[in-house]
Formats: sequence, structure tokens, C-alpha cells
Amino acid sequence: MPQRKRHPDGWIEYQPRLPATYLAPSWSWAGVYGRAVRFGPESQYDLITPFAKVLDIDIQLASQDPFGAVRGGSITLHGPFLRIGTVDSLIAPQSPEPYPSLMTAILPFLKDLVTNGYGENAHEQQVGLLMLLKWRDVCRKEERVGVLVLLGVEGDDSWRRVECLTLIVKGSPTSNMMIAQGSLIFRECKDGMQREKVRII
Repeated sequence: MPQRKRHPDGWIEYQPRLPATYLAPSWSWAGVYGRAVRFGPESQYDLITPFAKVLDIDIQLASQDPFGAVRGGSITLHGPFLRIGTVDSLIAPQSPEPYPSLMTAILPFLKDLVTNGYGENAHEQQVGLLMLLKWRDVCRKEERVGVLVLLGVEGDDSWRRVECLTLIVKGSPTSNMMIAQGSLIFRECKDGMQREKVRII
């Protein structure tokens, strides 16, 4: 079951949880418990600029039913990628932080990986960021950038999606604090990113 987080205004946010056993590819919305899929005005976008390009998609069905269970899958993308370090090195109390704003945003996810035992030896695995695309939210008139937080797979050249960060980099004055944080993270990371081929399972 997903955890719930109550905000000061009374709104309850369901916190998605990573499954202990395989459910679906990590890049799919079906691969996380508690993920809401919404279609409506809040999902209206324009001015879309892709940073990553899809090179390959591989889906292994569990049966002949094309709408049935999935046994495995991967997506291979080519785009701006940044290797940050191992989970242990990033959550250490005296950890050098070359990306302080980014670390503030992703530290809860990294600690959750170790606490909830996401994969064997998760704490020893590499953490990476893959920049996907930039778009404008039509309703809010905000420019956003989507970045995947990825965890390396031990003994493989693959990655698993841990979280998707949505960085607000430009928008209305009412979202100034979020714009400042999103812009800082974007600036910290973009110069260190190299275009790489990344396979996500």
C-alpha cells in the first residue's frame, strides 16, 4: 500500500512505493504502487522539447495476451546523463555535495531505497540522472523539465527508475520558490551531463 502524507492544508498525498517483487518495468507507471494516472486539464502541454531519444523498446509478455501480464521489459534512451555517485556516498553525513540543491530534492528517495531494501545491495549502486524533456504546462503557464532519477543494476549495464523529478524552471510569480529550486537543480546538473545510451529496466 502507498504511504499517505498529510499537508498543512489537509490535502492527503499518496506517496508511491516501489514494489518488493517485480510488478512491471520500473519506467512504467504500472511499476509503482500508488501512482495516480491522470488525464485532464492538468495534463495539457505545449512547447515540448525532447532531450532524450528512444533507441529501443523491448517488452516480454508473460502470455500470448497483448493486454496481459508482463514478464519483463526495457527501454533504451540516448540523452543527457549524469552519474552522481553511489547511494552510500550520497547519503553519508559528511558527503561532499557537488549538487546541493539536487541532493536536497533526491535525498529522501535515496534513504528510502536503503530503508526499504530496494534490490540487493542498493546502497552500493550508482545513482544517475537522465534529462528527458522540457515542456510548458498550459494551465499554469510554467516551463518544466522532466528528469529521471535512476539506480544502477548490480552486475549489469542497466538502470532502474527510482523517481521522476519535475523541475519548474520558469513560470508565474506565485511559484517563485519552486522556480528558484527547479532552476538551481537544472543549472547544477546540466553542465556535468554527457549524452549517453541508457537502458532502463
